[in-house]
Amino acid sequence: MSVVSSEVSANNPVTSEDVVSCAAKLGFQVKPEELDAHRVLLAAAYETFEELAALPDYEPPATKPRYTRHGITRVDQEANEFGSAWSYRCTLTQGDKHSRQDKPTGLLSGKNIVVKDNICIAGVPQVYGTDAIKPWVPQCDATVISRIVEAGGCIVGTATCEALSCATVSNTAAAGPIFNPWAKGQQYSAGGSSSGVGALVGNADTEVKQIRVDMGIGGDQGGSIRVPAAFCGLVGLKPTHGLVPYTGVAACEPIMDHVGPMCKTVWDTALLLEAIAGYDGLDDRQIGAQKHGSIKYSSNLQDWYTLSCSRWPSRPLSGRKIAILKEAIDAPFVKEEMKDELRQTARRFEQLGAQVEEVSTKWHETGRSLWMAICRQSLTSIAVGNPMGRRGYYPTGFLEKLLPWSQEKWDRLPAAMRNELINGVFERDKYPTLYAKCMNLSLQLREEYERLFETYDVLLLPTVPFTAPPLFDREKAGVWEVMSSTFGQTLNTMQFNLTGHPAMSVPTGLRTDMSGASNTKLPVGVQLVGPLHGENAILEFGYALEQSYNWKGTQDT
Repeated sequence: MSVVSSEVSANNPVTSEDVVSCAAKLGFQVKPEELDAHRVLLAAAYETFEELAALPDYEPPATKPRYTRHGITRVDQEANEFGSAWSYRCTLTQGDKHSRQDKPTGLLSGKNIVVKDNICIAGVPQVYGTDAIKPWVPQCDATVISRIVEAGGCIVGTATCEALSCATVSNTAAAGPIFNPWAKGQQYSAGGSSSGVGALVGNADTEVKQIRVDMGIGGDQGGSIRVPAAFCGLVGLKPTHGLVPYTGVAACEPIMDHVGPMCKTVWDTALLLEAIAGYDGLDDRQIGAQKHGSIKYSSNLQDWYTLSCSRWPSRPLSGRKIAILKEAIDAPFVKEEMKDELRQTARRFEQLGAQVEEVSTKWHETGRSLWMAICRQSLTSIAVGNPMGRRGYYPTGFLEKLLPWSQEKWDRLPAAMRNELINGVFERDKYPTLYAKCMNLSLQLREEYERLFETYDVLLLPTVPFTAPPLFDREKAGVWEVMSSTFGQTLNTMQFNLTGHPAMSVPTGLRTDMSGASNTKLPVGVQLVGPLHGENAILEFGYALEQSYNWKGTQDT
């Protein structure tokens, strides 16, 4: 590797002991006769590092805020909804670019949108669900923020997420628990980690404390859009990896990072996806993604539905094929009531003209283990300040708050995050080549799903194994109780973060609390998975199902 400079200043602090210490951390010893040469080389590297550290950070023009924002306010507990669903309120609209009197125009005109509190809005403090670090204030707007406003939408605030996006149960955010909007006056999970978005968009009441929320943007590394969508009665779409730019969003594992719509209907999901999808020139997850605005998801959906209904009245899915994954139904923790819900949904699809068959691939089970091993390693690397290997924009303000670590920060981390870091260090030390092997095997996993898509249009799976569970007592719960409360919730979602396939949870009915804690009726949903860049297909299946009946009026007996 090249040495860019051999210049060493008189007050350079690097010593031979620094060389010995660095080598020891790698498990090596430096030969005595080589020690002084390495000291000089390290001292020269120090000069370069110091020079770079002193430079101002670069904000790409595309991320600089272009719209005036006002009313930035932390929502306190008294004014909040569903526990602690709101993080910050603000107003950011198209009209503010010119004058307050301008009426926003575009796909999202008249829509109020809330975003997960790991998505950057310049000037809006980001809490990220934790008190392990102090909130930081982004100087940029994430690409999805700019695109929403450009499309006429109004950003109305950020929604609380689970601590550092590390939980699927809505009881880990530092601000307090978030309650499921369908269990009024009770403490049921809203899912996670996009829990606040799930609760605020899932609210079916016409009267709200704060403001009407029509749509949301969540983040998803293992199911964090789809789990709260299933629990809160929403449509939640994890798009094809790289379809929607991740620029300006706190990262976990770049190959698994996704942001996407969380909406009340499939139609709204198509609108929001159309507004935010497409290449932004900054996020290298997007290599090969289409130009922004080039795919008209909403008009494509409407045209398809109109044509299909004219050809096959009441059977718009004629000629289409659905595969039910046996390994998804037989996954651990999947309740019999959820299996029954999936079978009922399959029959509805058959009534709409689709052919439904059960298929099997053991790789669906293997995918769970692959996801865990890859995620543990990557998260650990980012946590220690090594988010390497990506060409794009890094929100450095977050890392500056996170690092260096301290015992106080560790003690304030959620149990899931502590578990993942311990796992990650153990894996790195005991299995140093496992990450690379798992990445290779993930290619085989993707090929297995793609093989199924040669025959079938979409896959049909349970999104989650049961209805939203009651929340544990966070003041009394130990590590095991906290962790066990999340068991099973992502066993059918995580694989598609790894392979990049688009996956959408759609609500299908209401079922009695499957934990047996009460007779509360809670939403249930199923997951539709399509081929890579097959968003049109899963939107079509979801829309046909949605138009065929009122899921809110469908309950178990």
